[in-house]
Amino acid sequence: SSSSYNDGDGWSCQNLYDGEPSSWQDNSLQCQDGWVEFSFSKELYIEFLVFQNVEDSKSFSRNFKARDILITTNDSEFLLNKELENDNTSQWVDVNTTTSYLKIDILSSYPGIEVSGSDPFDECAIQEITFYGRG
Repeated sequence: SSSSYNDGDGWSCQNLYDGEPSSWQDNSLQCQDGWVEFSFSKELYIEFLVFQNVEDSKSFSRNFKARDILITTNDSEFLLNKELENDNTSQWVDVNTTTSYLKIDILSSYPGIEVSGSDPFDECAIQEITFYGRG
């Protein structure tokens, strides 16, 4: 990932695929120039991915969230732009390509907001990214 907030305290990019409600958070960069990349041990056909913002409503509201993303692979011809919704439900993104590498660049974001007197966070947060396809 481009950065991780307080990596030793549990906000590393490994949280993106652990199946837990933990999240990856950037190092107070508000999603600017943020990216996450995935390397697979072999070529896989990725039909779609599911992007999950932080489900906890207070944390969701206070953190920055990815808005416009660019997905690239090791195929220089493959470019996929997608605008994500500003909500904390699962969002499907059709990919339909074969690759052993995938990168998600965050091009813009939704800002965090104050919740019940608690200031917004400076961190960009993503809870989970799950890939669906076949080997």
